[in-house]
Formats: sequence, C-alpha cells, structure tokens
Amino acid sequence: MRLGTPSSHDGAFGAAENLIAELHGADRAVMSVTGSSGSNQAVLLMLSRLAPDATVLVARNAHHSTIHALMAFGVGFEFLPAGYDTTFGALLPPSPQEVARALERRPDARAVLLTSPTYEGLAARVGEIAEVVRAGDPDRLLVVDEAWGAHLAFHEQLPTPAVQQGADIVIQSTHKQGGSLQQTGIILWRETRVDSALMAEAHEHWQTTSPSFHLLASIDAAHRELAVDGRDLIAASIERTDRLNTLVAERLPGLERFVTPERLEALSDRVDGFDRTKTTFALTAYGRRGHELSDRLIDAHGVTLETAGLNTIMFLFPFQLPERAEERAVDALVAELEGELAEPGTPPRLPSDPFATLSSAPDSDPSAASRAAYRDGVTLDVTEAIGRISAAAVEAIPPGIPVLLPGFRVTREAVEYLREVRSCGGKVTGVDPGVTQLRVLP
Repeated sequence: MRLGTPSSHDGAFGAAENLIAELHGADRAVMSVTGSSGSNQAVLLMLSRLAPDATVLVARNAHHSTIHALMAFGVGFEFLPAGYDTTFGALLPPSPQEVARALERRPDARAVLLTSPTYEGLAARVGEIAEVVRAGDPDRLLVVDEAWGAHLAFHEQLPTPAVQQGADIVIQSTHKQGGSLQQTGIILWRETRVDSALMAEAHEHWQTTSPSFHLLASIDAAHRELAVDGRDLIAASIERTDRLNTLVAERLPGLERFVTPERLEALSDRVDGFDRTKTTFALTAYGRRGHELSDRLIDAHGVTLETAGLNTIMFLFPFQLPERAEERAVDALVAELEGELAEPGTPPRLPSDPFATLSSAPDSDPSAASRAAYRDGVTLDVTEAIGRISAAAVEAIPPGIPVLLPGFRVTREAVEYLREVRSCGGKVTGVDPGVTQLRVLP
C-alpha cells in the first residue's frame, strides 16, 4: 500500500481513516494532531462558512475551545438551559425538552452543539435530541463534542456513541480514553448530512501542514488494538472502577458517589447512561477541599486523580493502569480521610453555583467584546466588576468550561466561585493569580 498523504486522505492514511469511521459507525473520519480542541476549531470554521450569519445553541458545559472558536469566527451563539448539581459541581446535559424549548425561541438556529459524555461521564439523550434538532429544520446540524467518549463504541455497557444515535458531526480526543498519544483526536461525520468537501477543507485549514506521523500512527494503532482487544480491555477498566466503588463503600462510607442508580433515575429526563470507567466522590462529609486532597494524594502517596474540584475527587481507570491501582488508591484515601468525618449536624460547606444567574444570551456581541478587550477594556477590582460586561474569558482548569465570557455580565456567584477555587489551590485562567481584578468593557 502507498503511504499517501494526510491532506489527500489516501494510501495508508485513507485506510486508517476508513477503518476508524467503520469502527465508530460513521461515514467519514479524519485524524487530528490537535486533540478535540483543534477539531472543535475546524468544525466551527466549517459552520461559519456553511452559514456565515448563523446562530448556534451551545450546551453550557462546552469546552473553552468551542466557545473561543465561536468568537474567533464570528458565529453568534446562545447557551442551552443547564441543570447544575452543587454538591458535585457538575453541569448536567440539557434534556430533549429543554432543547426543544430553546429552538422554539431561536428557530433560526443552524446547529446545536452538545457535550456528551460530560466530564463526569453522564451521557445526554442524544438520539432524542437529534430528532428534536431536525424536527423544525431538516438541515439543522447536531454536533457532539464526545472528547471523553473515544472508547464508547467498544463495549456494550457504555453509552451508545453519539454518531450511532444520529449526531451529524462528532469530535473525539482519542488520547483521553482511546489509547493514542497525547494531543490526538478524530472528527467523525455522516455524509448524508454534512458536506464532506467543506468539512475536509476546514480540517485541512486548521491543521498543521506537517503533522507528526508518529501521532497519526498512534491513532491508527490504538484503533486497531481496540478493534481486536477493546472489549476485554474496557471490561477490565469497568471491573476495576466497580472494585474501587465497592472498597470505598466498605472503608469510607462517608464519601458520596455521584453516579448511583437512584441519581440516574432522578436524571433520566436528561441522562441516557454513564461512563462506567469513571467515578466521582463528594467530600461533603469530611469538610475537605478536593484540590488540597489531590495534592496530598500525589505528594504523600504517589496517587494521581483524574481531577479534583472544590468538593469532589474523580478517578478514571484507563486500561493502561498497573494491577491493584484501585487498592492503592483506596488505601491512600483511607490514610487521608479515616477518622475525619465532620461532627453530626455540621452544616455542609458546599461551593456556590457559578452559573446560577448567568444569562443564556450575551448582553454584547462576544466577538466584538473579545476584540475590544485590550483596546477599550478597563481593569477593575473584581468586586467592582460585578454587573459589568466582561471583556475576558475566565475558567477553572480542569474542566476548562468558561465561567465568565466576553459579552456576558459578571455575576457575584461566578466571582465567588472563582475566588474560592483559587483560594483552595485550584487553577483559574484569564485573571490575575489572586482573582482580584477583571477586565470589563467601559
């Protein structure tokens, strides 16, 4: 077989992409060396050319790369309604009914952009939302950022992949849970719904002209491994996650688990399953902050979490972890938390909801506000900035979901949340290190 070239999608590159599309149930696939962040940029560039004056509806938990691409390409957007779980600091997927109501308000929307699974592993009701998206306009597109779902197609106990539920375009980070090297990803689409020439052109314009063949080869190799051994590898990851949950329930019953049968039932109007290779716990009963506990687990025990929040810790079990990693993790948790349960009746110290009063639509054009940030913006004490229109994008990392955005008003809840994250050792981008000042429009 000829090697071919990545830009012409022929030879070995074309064969790899054809296999990837087949494995995921898509018509077409392209490989990316810029992860889902660059893929989001390529998809939004395509949308901006397909409908230059389009408005898109975006899930509130969209990754910052999506929001920054919308602003960079001048695509108008509004946020879909979002539920929020304060205990776990988790934005929830929109329900099909919420998407339908949003489209009734904005029937001119050219696309709906979802994030599924969420960072915590909750899968949206993508199939029902796909029907809602096309009900009012058969040409309207459903785009799903499935960055955390590269493994979904390879085990029946995981949520059904978005492209198999009717999504038109799907973005994945194959380096997250697909086994390929860092910064790799793929874009999948349905040719009956998407102009393949336009999509491939947008992808080529956003990608480097000299992509690393090592990275591209890792995407191919990872998919070939998943095609042969993926089910067994993922089954082992699920078993280890279940084992960790069992050990935590036995040894630290004060840790509250996010995904339980009861919670899934309560969220059934918006959730269609969850990623069983992830598990998140709330620290409410212990009065500890997740960022501080994460540092202790690394420094004192050599145990690295997937992420930590103000009130949470999250474990992820990729199939590359060594044996008995779950026992070691629980031993470390017990060493840090055993005997530290708060006194009965102690009020829980829950973080504020940073999205409580944020509007779904901007007060000023986000693209214009972003461009004017350093030309016309003014820097104020962060408390004086409350009620003003932000000229900056500010977020906690991870998960990289913007809390404040250019063109949207600064709210007290958002400021309080960001300051608490920073004070507890979390990372906040877009402001000074102490979260004391913020740039706003005059």
